[in-house]
Amino acid sequence: HAVETLKRWGGDLKIESNVGKGTCISMEFPFVEPPEGFASKLFLKPDAPVVILDDDPTMRRTWLKRLGTPQSQKLVGFQGSEEFLAWLDSQSEESKEAIFLIDYELGSGLRNGLEIIEARSLARRSVLVTNRSEDPAVQSKARSLGVLLLPKAHVPWIRVEV
Repeated sequence: HAVETLKRWGGDLKIESNVGKGTCISMEFPFVEPPEGFASKLFLKPDAPVVILDDDPTMRRTWLKRLGTPQSQKLVGFQGSEEFLAWLDSQSEESKEAIFLIDYELGSGLRNGLEIIEARSLARRSVLVTNRSEDPAVQSKARSLGVLLLPKAHVPWIRVEV
């Protein structure tokens, strides 16, 4: 049943087995464009800061692995909305080119990521990185603001272009 389904989707399954050596199973899936409103890749400007707002330290570490050292890409990470907003208020012209990777749920903060994006007019430079990407209310609000969604589970595989 699984092989038939995979082939119906345009994929393939290959099984190679050698006695005494082992078995290799390969599954190929066709590339599918993400749905409208979801990010298919991240475009980073070479000298622009990348600002990460996420209360989950694991996600901040994942972004560091994906994007390099803070010095190589001007990475700035924040756990809470208050420290992020204070940093934003203290920035000069440089932050006007920043790309923002913002979580929806920010722990104990009073606002969610979309509310911060809207209040600070960051929509054109923000991606909402969230586990709530399938929530119709989150999708609707993001769409109305023009903010792309990126499911957290896709962060390790999203294509990054500088």
